[in-house]
Amino acid sequence: MQVAAHAGMAVARDHTELDAWKLADEVRTRVFRLCELPRMRSHWKVVDQLTDAAESGCSNIAEGFHRFNPKEFARFLKIAKGSLGEVIDRLRGAVKRGLADPTEAEAISLLARRSIGA
Repeated sequence: MQVAAHAGMAVARDHTELDAWKLADEVRTRVFRLCELPRMRSHWKVVDQLTDAAESGCSNIAEGFHRFNPKEFARFLKIAKGSLGEVIDRLRGAVKRGLADPTEAEAISLLARRSIGA
């Protein structure tokens, strides 16, 4: 992530410039698309939990960034990582229930893991 101003390093001026947020946003977009499928929509609790976890990843990165305090930012990044981990687990559950395509769920999970690593 680009948040510190060091010689030769770019500085993020907004949370949307962070690689972790960009990846989390792609997770969120793909989760929303997945949850629009008829087989998913009929399972409102799964959809609600999955979309909440996907939203939380992005929101916590944004909130932490805009607190302008490194310790606070680190705390919110940990929460975002937990939310993205929840997305991965809830996708696994959706696959086991036959609600989500395993290939699409794995692609979204890979994006979530990349965001966690960023």
